Amino acid sequence: MQTKLVYFDHAEENNQATKGVIINWLKEEGYTIGSIGAPLQGCALTRKIKSNEITLHVTQKNYKSLTYNNYILWEICRGSLGYNSVEEIETFESKLPEKCKEIYAYTINLFETLEDIIREKLPDFFVVWGGMFVTGQVIGKVAAKYNIPCYATEFSFDKSKIFFDPIGVIGNRHSFAMQWQHLKNIRLDNSEQKKIRDWVAENYLGKANQPKPIITKQKRKKLISKNRPNILFLGQCYIDTVIGMDSPHFKTTIEAYKEVAEICERKNYNLLLKLHPGEKSQIKERVEIELSHYSNTCVLSSKDNNNINVYLLMDLCDCGVTINSQAGLEMLSKYKNVLTLGDAFYGGKGFNLQLNHRDLLESSIDLLVKNRVLSKREKDRVDTFLYHFLFNYLIDRVNGKENLLRIIDRKNPSLAIVDNKKSKPSIDDN
Repeated sequence: MQTKLVYFDHAEENNQATKGVIINWLKEEGYTIGSIGAPLQGCALTRKIKSNEITLHVTQKNYKSLTYNNYILWEICRGSLGYNSVEEIETFESKLPEKCKEIYAYTINLFETLEDIIREKLPDFFVVWGGMFVTGQVIGKVAAKYNIPCYATEFSFDKSKIFFDPIGVIGNRHSFAMQWQHLKNIRLDNSEQKKIRDWVAENYLGKANQPKPIITKQKRKKLISKNRPNILFLGQCYIDTVIGMDSPHFKTTIEAYKEVAEICERKNYNLLLKLHPGEKSQIKERVEIELSHYSNTCVLSSKDNNNINVYLLMDLCDCGVTINSQAGLEMLSKYKNVLTLGDAFYGGKGFNLQLNHRDLLESSIDLLVKNRVLSKREKDRVDTFLYHFLFNYLIDRVNGKENLLRIIDRKNPSLAIVDNKKSKPSIDDN
């Protein structure tokens, strides 16, 4: 009997726990677990990535056009190239050739390592973290070349669930977008509607990374205006990969913060900027300095006096802005309109506003303020989107083994979750 074999890319930092869940499930099914790069807990095989010396002539003119086996190296690697500090912003472009030379050499060695693995072991499939970083990108491309499935995993905003995507990439590019086209006009039945609204009510209670949802009257009076629209900007980490990959209008988060703050100052809108809890302290300090002269903007960050539960802020504010944070979908679940400035996986689906061009930012914010509460049709679509995303697409990290195995058995993106929905009434029906 042939051994069932799966290779994972090496887990880094806090993603070991999520991969560990999947590794344990697969081991229970008789899979041998391999790891690429460095040992993973629970793996039986480890393949080190080659470290051959690669001679590359990388310059300011050619770093975006260099190829290997017809793959554009820049497109594969740019998700792993970012600013490690604010100070790098001014010098980042000039240092890119040097950075690219190093990561391109790693990429070529990884391509060759994967060719060896497939020739010697022929794995049943691969599992990668996110699929946006260079290692996941290369594994996905080599796997596709040999028609080997590659799945992407990651934790989600619902900490009880994880991604396990059959197209090998998450970020804002996962396969659920393909399914939405078939689901968007299908109305939830009463039990489904209750299930998603119960989730919305319970989701904001007791999250470990959030303070208690309490605010003093004095603090509320200071932050929330009674006479002006209150807009909540849901911030993201400065070097977040999805900013580099899926933010066509703004090169950095600070760029977006400043432009929105400028408009809110001019239009007399009240802006609360909630920085990401994982943001680096030096970035927080830079943001506070850059926005300090906008009287209508308040910067809220963790570990200071302005550390307020983000879900409480969603309740207190009229509407939201984000580049492409998953938190924007959570605010939409509260039926508050959200303007997405970049390519969010839930953006452009018919229930929120999306920035189509940077020159339209001011008019888009005006439209957001005017249409701050979702319409009945938009509310129905948000609920439908959330329901299928949470309960039919994401995997429960405790009881999701059978669903994960079904995805593996299908070996490709499936629209199976709509099979039993075809006879149900449309959202457009009366």
